[in-house]
Amino acid sequence: MNFLEKKLEIIQVENEIKSLVKDMQTLSGSNYNEDYKVSGCIGKGGFGRIIKVQNKKGKAFAAKIVEKSKIWKWKHLQKKAKETDDFPDEWFILSKLNHPNIVQVFNLYQNTEHFLLILEYLPGILLYQYIQDIGRIKEDETRQIFVQILSAISYLHSHGITHNDIKDENVILVEDDALNVKIIDFGSACCHQNITTREFCGSEDYASPDVVQNRKYSLVKQEIWSLGVLVYIMLHGETPFSAFSDLQEDKNIQIPAKTDLFLSQDLLELFDGIFQIEERRWSLQQIIDSPWCKITS
Repeated sequence: MNFLEKKLEIIQVENEIKSLVKDMQTLSGSNYNEDYKVSGCIGKGGFGRIIKVQNKKGKAFAAKIVEKSKIWKWKHLQKKAKETDDFPDEWFILSKLNHPNIVQVFNLYQNTEHFLLILEYLPGILLYQYIQDIGRIKEDETRQIFVQILSAISYLHSHGITHNDIKDENVILVEDDALNVKIIDFGSACCHQNITTREFCGSEDYASPDVVQNRKYSLVKQEIWSLGVLVYIMLHGETPFSAFSDLQEDKNIQIPAKTDLFLSQDLLELFDGIFQIEERRWSLQQIIDSPWCKITS
């Protein structure tokens, strides 16, 4: 993108969000329009639009704009809160986390209709796009990515939190010398406290048999299933199951046969441990302790 195209993009974004960020302030009274200026467009998350902004010193951040009505509707559907709750769970959750593989949050602004979260700016590529570009990721590289994701999820679970939407679109490969990973978009995250539910808030391709069959399921065990799906997608460029046909009935879960053509025995053992009915599915600690995850490149 040349200078003129970049300038036009910034002007377009400024015009589109002008009414959304009007009178945005923090609890301490700091004004968004005095603190930041638009420097680009990033995209859209599950709950809102994400733009690139700069502070007065020129440092880049991501700003996520979310409609309050969408947050309240989500909380109501999940029976998590009432419309009198003031702030999004994403803010509360991220503000108490500190992990190298989890996006950071720095501030929260609001007006009468919208929230705006100031987040860490992460130059790089979505894991989804990376898979689209190269087709399949080699096993060693997949492990290098996965153990970072696993570290972040273990950290979350140790703090009583589930992300609830682990997928390749919510993982960024950060643009630097190493293959560093960040998990993003905590709009569906919650304090799980060993919750079981019938409400599903993730993505269909990552749904476990219990979700598909509309049974009560553990948020933690569902997240573990999602991790298995994510590893499979990285290696194959496609999902292992068509959830609403392959997983409708109670039966032995068969991992697609082509997986044993070129993958290591340790990895096949990992899949076999994850792709089980909930009662037999591996715990997160079993995954961490598995031979495949303990191999160092």
